[in-house]
Amino acid sequence: MLPPRLCRETAALDPAAVRPNFNWALLLGTYGNWIVTTSAAVLGTAALSPITAMGHEAAPWKEAMITGGFVFIGLAIILAVILLMLGLRGTAKPE
Repeated sequence: MLPPRLCRETAALDPAAVRPNFNWALLLGTYGNWIVTTSAAVLGTAALSPITAMGHEAAPWKEAMITGGFVFIGLAIILAVILLMLGLRGTAKPE
């Protein structure tokens, strides 16, 4: 989480609109991934990781909940990367 935060300081992110969204997307993606992964282990699901589940499977509602969590986290991280790339695009100085 530190490298994107360091890049954020040099990126030309609009402080009023983009920077808060970038911060929340990055925090949600990082800590949300930890929470969803831990929940998947506690619930014993095989959602999005059938190789590590080794044949174990939880109730369908648990599998759906964890799959939805991983999808949401993935979208949050993709949003943070897009916002960072847009911000870094404007920092190049013409020669």
